[in-house]
Amino acid sequence: IWESNSQTLKEGSVPEKDRWMMKHMKVLLAMQQCHTQGEDAEALRLYRSLPEEVQKQKLLLLQRVQFAAGDDKELIEAIQALRDVYPDDAALDLMLPTLYTLQGQHGRSLAAIDRIEERIGADSYLDFMRAQTLLLQGDLEKAQERVDRALEKDVRLKEGYYAGAEVAAARKDFAQVVQWLEKLEAQFARPVCDAVENGRFFADFVKSEEYRGWRKKHPSVPAVGQGNAAEETPE
Repeated sequence: IWESNSQTLKEGSVPEKDRWMMKHMKVLLAMQQCHTQGEDAEALRLYRSLPEEVQKQKLLLLQRVQFAAGDDKELIEAIQALRDVYPDDAALDLMLPTLYTLQGQHGRSLAAIDRIEERIGADSYLDFMRAQTLLLQGDLEKAQERVDRALEKDVRLKEGYYAGAEVAAARKDFAQVVQWLEKLEAQFARPVCDAVENGRFFADFVKSEEYRGWRKKHPSVPAVGQGNAAEETPE
């Protein structure tokens, strides 16, 4: 972002409203480089080194959310900061379900998802988001209904298969978990061992005979704590 803006600002006159970019370009470029290198904690430190009024620039608040994605506490604070300055911004609607879920306000999360649907229309990913929220609420039946609805809309929605496995794991139906994982792997031709072994709902599953049988099919993928796994966690 900032590399292209830096060149643009050098080549032409700088509008008054954009002069903060030029003044703080060195820090902005360093922030982006840290994020690119996976050093988001340092990117957040650099963000906080900027003057308070600069921190409130919409583009920087959105970047703060991006930098905070791997830390729940930071993410809550980042979304709240955006809401405080731009309470009516459309981008905020997409973030509020995450904020409310992290705060344990699952009813408000579902209401926020409904508002997104009113804005953009029905979408398979919104059904997946509802499924995860309902799962956190403990309503496994409705969570499964939303999983099924999401996959009816988009059979290639990988998050839908993963959510199906999560619901089955919460039900302690470990044979069903394996069926969901096999569907996921067949659809996307890659193992998902790391996503399971790090997943919040799979603690009992990974102790089961069903898990051991499924895991034997992936001998080349290191177990968690035994090297870098080859696959990525579904997002």
